[in-house]
Amino acid sequence: MNKYLAVIGLCIPLIIHTIIYLYISKRMKTYFNFFTMDFSKAIVIQLLPFVLGIMNGTNKIESLESVLYFSFILSVAQIVKMCGYLAGSRTKIKQINLDFLSIKISKRMLTYIMFFSYLIMAVSFLMLASRGGGLAFWIFNNRNAYLSGRAGNGVFYILFQLFIIVSAVSTWMYYYYTKKGKGLLLFLIVCSYFTGSKSMIIGMVLLLLFFYDHFVKKINVKRIVLLGLLALIALNVLLYVQSGLTLFQYVSGDYYSNFLRLIHLRKNGGLDYTWGKLAFEDFFWMLIPRALYADKPFAYGSTRLAAMFYGEATVAAGNTPSFSEFAVPYVDFGIIGICLECVVLGFLYGYVESRIRALINREGISFVPL
Repeated sequence: MNKYLAVIGLCIPLIIHTIIYLYISKRMKTYFNFFTMDFSKAIVIQLLPFVLGIMNGTNKIESLESVLYFSFILSVAQIVKMCGYLAGSRTKIKQINLDFLSIKISKRMLTYIMFFSYLIMAVSFLMLASRGGGLAFWIFNNRNAYLSGRAGNGVFYILFQLFIIVSAVSTWMYYYYTKKGKGLLLFLIVCSYFTGSKSMIIGMVLLLLFFYDHFVKKINVKRIVLLGLLALIALNVLLYVQSGLTLFQYVSGDYYSNFLRLIHLRKNGGLDYTWGKLAFEDFFWMLIPRALYADKPFAYGSTRLAAMFYGEATVAAGNTPSFSEFAVPYVDFGIIGICLECVVLGFLYGYVESRIRALINREGISFVPL
């Protein structure tokens, strides 16, 4: 009975995700907005796989009370994020004239930018692979490479991800001026697959669809569903060929199970508030490459949580299980911290997106939607 009550409870935030996404999409008059990523992650790699895992017994429930509380947190966080987003989209801030910073980019210069962005992307990946287990490891077993090969090589991993996005921007600019190069964007989606990051793959797919929707041809709901199904089928086949896993086996891991362990631990008095310490550690140590400071700790910020449950040796080996995006604010300040993070993020994305959509037209292109 507990299993079915847990599933019913977790279906509530899933329904709330759907309603909010459709509501915002109707207001923005496009299905490609900030909540597209939220909705996609909830359906494909976070909430739905977790619910299915509970149903088939692969995700264990420590207590029904913790699951229902977690459902409450997810629901409140999404509603608060929507409120922040709506407030941000309505906020008017005086525009600053930055015309003096404008630089006209010629087609030749744009070609050079494309070349160097693709070059740096390739070099950073090769450096990452050579230092993190070998090229074959990152190509044929990218998820395990992502879990274990990033330790000590974070700079190269970040550069690889960053220049995939930079390459996408420059490619779309090139297409905008020349009407050539759309195929390169599909190549970049393939490159994102070798990051081993589920969010990065979904982000690149959505980025491609966003630009296509705005600058090539409007995509209706039927096309979105069709393209989404085709993308999931293609990813499922690729995953099965590579690792023998189906998509839901690949994504229904410990993402929310770990967060439930935090809730259970705090409920039993074993987890104190850290009052911003974890967030500060994440920010501080992220800025310092291990290559420049060999004594940089392996367990800090969010990875301190992984060390708490799995041991510091696991973290040092590069295996850093996720505790969800809510873990750090929850440990620092509880549900208040989660709400503050969500309302600030929602406000910023609402403000930026509404301002940029006012600028997007068929005669100009903007970098900021990225």
